[in-house]
Amino acid sequence: MFYNDLINKQFDMKRPIFFFLILLQLFVLKSITAQEILYSDTTYMESYDGENQRVGFGIGFKASTFGPGGEIIVAITPAVHVRLGGSYFKYSIPESFSFSNDINSDNYLILGGVSLLGNYHFGRVFFVSAGAIYNMIEGEIDGAPANSFTIGAINATPDQVGTLTYHVEPGLKVCPYVGFGLGRSLAKKGIFSFAIEAGAVYHGNPDVTLGATGMLTPTGSEEQEQTLEKNLTDFVIYPMVSLQLSIRIL
Repeated sequence: MFYNDLINKQFDMKRPIFFFLILLQLFVLKSITAQEILYSDTTYMESYDGENQRVGFGIGFKASTFGPGGEIIVAITPAVHVRLGGSYFKYSIPESFSFSNDINSDNYLILGGVSLLGNYHFGRVFFVSAGAIYNMIEGEIDGAPANSFTIGAINATPDQVGTLTYHVEPGLKVCPYVGFGLGRSLAKKGIFSFAIEAGAVYHGNPDVTLGATGMLTPTGSEEQEQTLEKNLTDFVIYPMVSLQLSIRIL
């Protein structure tokens, strides 16, 4: 009897402990399940936010060796951006800079182009860029005598002397481009971003066109054009340096 009573008392003492352990196990299991659900939801939200950041759209304003201009920028992923841009600048060269007062001249230099480029961003601030540029760069010098000339016994008027026109433009209109930059063409999360870029445009051998009238007509021959083009064969690459401020819209 004593042994049976002792067993029953021990069982009665262990019963609350037994139920407590069961409740503790249920609580732990519930906590673990809740954490898994929370972690799953958080992971999904982070993934969802990441997907939202993969695509973006913005505009950029730049100053470059192709002149001032702008760009439309699309971020396909945080690392890959596509840029469609354009720039234009025309500078009229003063007569005093190019010729003496005895010659009337109309001279200009045009910088500009339409570009389609792709950026690949790596690290925190670096990117490489490549694509094609429709090159609009060209220059022209046009000269004509302002007064009559006396050569020996011959007196020649400006119309008789004639005019001489020198026009140069790139040999390739659609030119390949590669470059390297610092910054971002489109911000990851913010609104504004800044980028500095330097690269090279291959435009081929420059194309020279000569035009002449009057007594200067022989100067505008095809042989003279070929001679001038030969002298410019080392200038097949145009440097590109650009500073750009971009605004993220989407």
